[in-house]
Amino acid sequence: MLQQQFDRGYPPVTKVAWEKLLAFIPLLERAAPVGQWKGGSELIAGVYVMPDVNYEPIIHEFIRTAYASGVITQVDWMNWPEQTELLQIGDETLLQQLGLNLLRDLLTAILRQDRFVDGWLLAKLTDGTVLRILRALRYNVLHPLITDRETTRIYFADRLQRDFPELFLRLIHLLDAFGISYTLLPAAEDIWCRDYMPVQVKSDKFVRFRYTTDQSALIPESIRSKTVSSDLRLDGGNIVKGPDRVALTDRVFDDNDDRPRQRIVEELQEIFETRSIIVVPQLPYEEFGHIDGMLRFLDANTVLVSDFKQAGYPNNFLSEFDQSLTRAGLKQVKFPYQEIRRKNHEGVDSAAGCYINYLQVGEKAVLPVFEAFPTKNEAARSILEAHFKVETLECTQLADEGGVLNCVSWNIW
Repeated sequence: MLQQQFDRGYPPVTKVAWEKLLAFIPLLERAAPVGQWKGGSELIAGVYVMPDVNYEPIIHEFIRTAYASGVITQVDWMNWPEQTELLQIGDETLLQQLGLNLLRDLLTAILRQDRFVDGWLLAKLTDGTVLRILRALRYNVLHPLITDRETTRIYFADRLQRDFPELFLRLIHLLDAFGISYTLLPAAEDIWCRDYMPVQVKSDKFVRFRYTTDQSALIPESIRSKTVSSDLRLDGGNIVKGPDRVALTDRVFDDNDDRPRQRIVEELQEIFETRSIIVVPQLPYEEFGHIDGMLRFLDANTVLVSDFKQAGYPNNFLSEFDQSLTRAGLKQVKFPYQEIRRKNHEGVDSAAGCYINYLQVGEKAVLPVFEAFPTKNEAARSILEAHFKVETLECTQLADEGGVLNCVSWNIW
């Protein structure tokens, strides 16, 4: 997988700024002259004028707009050998799959390098590279991955109502207060519908991964025609989406050891239509290897991360986990976490203390809290309220079955 191995930031770009930058696409599509070389002539014998590029006014305006928009990143383009290969991609569909931030890096590299190599921008304008990058940026701006922030509907397995009637009534009361309607999935095998229901990629694309049992009959009729199948074995709880990237644990390699890791990554890139696949080490001692107890995206560049350091996890895991997020250019916001070493009657570890497994629909969240940890309950709510409208729900009994609110819900756009 192509991945840049250095830390950098991605400044946010407003909708207005994107509109101003992408407005140059039709101007560049007109194939009008964008600039030409000047100079190089001999003034007197042996004395020459150094040649340079004279850009048309529209290109000067394009450069100013790019820098003013916040699109420019901190990519270390001088130490980024992969850019040569990426800039040679002529297929716009493949370019789209690079994702928003990697495309921003490419545009940054072109504009920065033009300051040191005369005519570099002219060459990339002339051969269509800049136009292809702008079109791919436009696609990613207009067609981002569907994240929790975009979702509007939520489903639960009907068994949740039967197995946890009191919790279910309290949960539905909170959703009603939020103005969020729900639907029950009939005759579900278990309560953990996050794992077996199809994952929404785009507004018109869902992916059903291979699961231990066939749950396809639960898929609502309205989205069956939008659902494609993958033979990768992957639980929905091991998928967390940002606007242009997907994070999961390396459990995906263990569960699909019939094929090389590189092939698995490539399949994921194709499925999610992004080259930005972030693989982190799975949590030690956690049976299922899911990521939704480890991190959640707050925005394209920021993740909420369970604070495992306080739980005494091995330093090698903590270091590898941190480095995997740093390499992806993600800012981390630590979130309370409490390790509980107790098992239920089936030998499953309790998820009590896993606050990050909250339920989210749009800008509203239901945070699981646990009666044994009042201080951390308040700390978690305080952090989450900086980003969402939050209600809390006591979930100790549910957590002792091995999961919390994200695990038992399926939210879609």
